[in-house]
Amino acid sequence: MNIPSIFSRHTQSLLAIAVALALGGCGGSGGSDPAQSNAAPDSESTTVVADGDAAPKPDPQDLGSIEQPDEGADETAPELPAISDPGETDTAIIDLGELVQTRSQAAADSHGAARVGVARASAITASAAQLNQRLRWKSASNGSRIATIQFQSNGAFEMRIGLLVDDMPAGALLRTYPSASRADAMQTSGSRIKEIIALNQEAGDVSNEARTWWTPSISGDAVTLEIELPSGTSPDQLKVSVPEIIHVYENPASGYTRVNASGALSTRSVGESASCHLDSSCYPDYATTRNSVVLINYYDGGYYYQCTATLLNNARLDRTPYVATASHCISRQTAASTMESSWFFTSTGCNAKTYKTRTRTASGAKLLYSTSSRDFTLVQLNDTPPVGATFAGWSAAAMAANMPVVGVHHPMGDLQKISFGKITGTTECYALSGSIYCGTSATPSGNMYRIAWDQGATEWGSSGSPLFYNNRFIGALSGGSSSCHGGGEDIYTRFDLVYPAIKAWLAPSNS
Repeated sequence: MNIPSIFSRHTQSLLAIAVALALGGCGGSGGSDPAQSNAAPDSESTTVVADGDAAPKPDPQDLGSIEQPDEGADETAPELPAISDPGETDTAIIDLGELVQTRSQAAADSHGAARVGVARASAITASAAQLNQRLRWKSASNGSRIATIQFQSNGAFEMRIGLLVDDMPAGALLRTYPSASRADAMQTSGSRIKEIIALNQEAGDVSNEARTWWTPSISGDAVTLEIELPSGTSPDQLKVSVPEIIHVYENPASGYTRVNASGALSTRSVGESASCHLDSSCYPDYATTRNSVVLINYYDGGYYYQCTATLLNNARLDRTPYVATASHCISRQTAASTMESSWFFTSTGCNAKTYKTRTRTASGAKLLYSTSSRDFTLVQLNDTPPVGATFAGWSAAAMAANMPVVGVHHPMGDLQKISFGKITGTTECYALSGSIYCGTSATPSGNMYRIAWDQGATEWGSSGSPLFYNNRFIGALSGGSSSCHGGGEDIYTRFDLVYPAIKAWLAPSNS
């Protein structure tokens, strides 16, 4: 009798497949498949509703990749007004002090998940009345009103501010920037913020988490929030609070000196992923394919996580930004709305310890489809991918044992890595009580691929990353037991089994 392995929510431990794994980094998925009005048919039904009476297009079972043209960079959200200059502002400072939870405690408490940050409470700005008391409004030359407030969380590598929105003028502009660096401000309109929150509520989530908009991440342990209200708008119309901020305590991309658990100074170079990982920059044959792979961060239930995802092509070749990842990474619209994507997070050259300036998109995504039983999620980004991003091709054909495969991923959130191996077969996994159970032996028609690596491995943060055959996407990482010590296998979603449910987006029947 085979002993099943258990993949529970938010775990990235890469233990033996025959033992329990918690979901979150390289594990299975928790929760049920969300029912949404715009969802594609479930994977058990292959019916696709056609639009109008146009003749159906052939169903592409093998779609090649395309590279984003330079002109695609201009296809962005409507341009925001220029930043007004109010002169000197009277900035309130909210100092949250040191984070009590240490990095080692956070790792221990996470059950192995790729957790990189935590929400910290800001009690004195937790209600709209409390925040308004600290906003000191000043008139700008264009008649608008501007107020600023700074949040400090000592030791943070990055921060995000959580705005709980009861009401906000659509014409409001919100900016975040590092302390004393207003020229680097990230700007978002009130109308965009309300659209993001509306997506959460349309998905059936009416919690405070669903009514919270998270600002783009800002490097450092001090971030300024600036709010501008258009001329003629009273501050009384702004009903928002800041009950929490995200304190990011992991920064695997940078070399730096820090205090370790024993109190001594220690130096860490780029990334903390295992030594057997292969730098993707060393393999020029995959230069185009790797530009479809993206590091994602998201907030869910009080914590901040990292996973890997893939930008997928569609049959219309219209550059709609569909992104695939694991359901155990993102399975709710509210989490998808917090998603930040880091593109081209690779080394400057083969095995270099320096990295290129990564490009971020930070407006979240719309959840299109998620299934816990097959640990797969498809979202559509609210932003346009940057110039140079590749829309990966995919194959909806079933793959046979011994076929060579490639994995591209961000272990521990590190610079992009690549792994080479083969399919050893399939295994049967099923969802039960928020966990995914997989058999310990291969089955001829299982719903997950088993992969053995000849070079490289996967780690926490690799979850949701793509499996490629002949530069075509064929699956997303769910969990496994691979390691630098050899042996072990990883488990990937079979894209051919998920495809019928997402075909309405990737291969619509009509033009």
